[in-house]
This record gives sequence, C-alpha cells and structure tokens, in this order.
Amino acid sequence: MKRGFMFIIFCSALLIGCDETTSETMALLDDEIVKVNITKYTDTEQFTDDYLYTFTDKQSIQIFKKAITTAKKLADDYDWKITDPDYNVYIKYEDDLPTHAIYFWLGDQDKKSMFMFIVQTDSEEADLFLSTPEATNELRQLLQVDD
Repeated sequence: MKRGFMFIIFCSALLIGCDETTSETMALLDDEIVKVNITKYTDTEQFTDDYLYTFTDKQSIQIFKKAITTAKKLADDYDWKITDPDYNVYIKYEDDLPTHAIYFWLGDQDKKSMFMFIVQTDSEEADLFLSTPEATNELRQLLQVDD
C-alpha cells in the first residue's frame, strides 16, 4: 500500500514538472486602459506609429486585457522554439502613464498565443507568457484573422 501511494506521488510530481507554464501571470497596471495600438512586428530599435489596428472601445480593450493578464509564464526549463513575433502591441493608459510595449505571437485557431514585454535594456531578461486557446480565438476574431 505504501509503495502504491509513493508511486502515485512520484507520477504526480513528474506530471507537474512537465507543465509548460507556471502559475505566474502577466501583469498590467491597475489604471484604466484607454487604447490598444497594434503594429506589424518591428524590433525594439525601430518603433513605429504606423498602426494596423487601434482599439479604443471597452469591449476590444477588455479582450486584450483579459488575454494578457490571464497569460501564464512559460516555465524556464521548457524548450520553446522562438520565431519573430507577429505584432507589437502598445497598451496606453489614462493620465499619460507609461505605455506597455508587448511582443505578440498570434496563435492558430484553438491554440495558445504568446506575449512578451518589450524590454529596453540588454540587462533585463524577458519572460514569455502563453494565453489560453479561448483568448487566442477571441483575438483572432477581433483582428479578423482567418486560417
């Protein structure tokens, strides 16, 4: 009986250790978001104001906010093949607070998307965060992306 119990604990620990994400979620400021701007991906040296999309309505902003703030941090030991992001996302807050700049990889339908804060210095290490497939589907619909 004791060996069976230990086997179950070992298997549970093994499964938990294989999870691709942690419980840590991506954080935004608590202040009100007034605008979400999106551009095609450019590297951090070449920010652009050539927006593909600008969302100011509460429903669209809420879709982005929920997708970002529920995205879970990718485990440090998870082997992930990184390609260039699809988009740069700029989260603009009320009262001229600093804008959050985020790289955004839009997942396929029913798959996860990925976010990463655009860090400004080489000394900062950026974490990757994965959304839920449901969030990806809402984002794809909002951006009118077809498969």
